[in-house]
Amino acid sequence: MPEYFTVFQTYFSFFLNIVNFIAILSSIFMFFFFMLNKFSKALKHILASYGFGLFPRIKVLFLCRKSSVMKRAFIEYSMLKSQGYGKTSSEWHSIINEFKAFYDVNEKSLIYPIPNCTVLIGEEFSVITERYFNYFSIPKVNKAFGISDNRIPWVLKIQIDEAYVTPACLLSGLLSKFEENWSEFIKRYVSTAYIAEIDEDMDENKSNSILTNELYYTFAWLLWGPSYETGYL
Repeated sequence: MPEYFTVFQTYFSFFLNIVNFIAILSSIFMFFFFMLNKFSKALKHILASYGFGLFPRIKVLFLCRKSSVMKRAFIEYSMLKSQGYGKTSSEWHSIINEFKAFYDVNEKSLIYPIPNCTVLIGEEFSVITERYFNYFSIPKVNKAFGISDNRIPWVLKIQIDEAYVTPACLLSGLLSKFEENWSEFIKRYVSTAYIAEIDEDMDENKSNSILTNELYYTFAWLLWGPSYETGYL
């Protein structure tokens, strides 16, 4: 009996060693499969420089592994959430959790609401958006993600809650630099206008004075002027 038990124990140990070896090989294969596929490369290319490290990437690879739409939706969601600014590892994990909740509720519509268009005009956001479109314009990437349209439309549908209609084509300029920091721009205008009014009152000749209305037009032009749409007859 002890002899049979010893033989059984030997074979069983050998069997467990084989199972462990197969499990290790499978784990290595799965790791490289996830880390070297197009989605992993897209995450690294687009988001790595913004603090999106290895562990958040592994988490997202497993989260979005079954859907190409979900993969692109996560990248776009991350771009909108980060606005092109660097995030810490904990902040990225929070964004991943928020995305999971967002996708569970909005899987069919994929509507992402924003308060106004200023979210879309920041210089940093423009940089990360350009990086996104440059990467997805690569033919192999297009094929891997099942994109047949050369225009590469966004997966998320952005809903702007508040907007204004004006005959303007918004260009990158001071507006994108200041984003929502209007108080700083207005403060500089007010202080400059105040100094201009004092100079105008004190200068009898008024030849060297800055006219306040001209000052206003200058500030307005710097902020909005380049976006004015030229009319045609």
